[in-house]
Amino acid sequence: MSLEENYMANFCPENLSQLIQRTKSTLGILKSNTISFDSYWRQAGI
Repeated sequence: MSLEENYMANFCPENLSQLIQRTKSTLGILKSNTISFDSYWRQAGI
């Protein structure tokens, strides 16, 4: 598993603000890695 896949797995926010901040950060990481994401979709045949 890569860092992106584990980034939210064990995260337990203390409040909604922490959850929102971590979610935005995670989406930013995933968005910056769109080339890999596109290749995953192609490999899956979707």
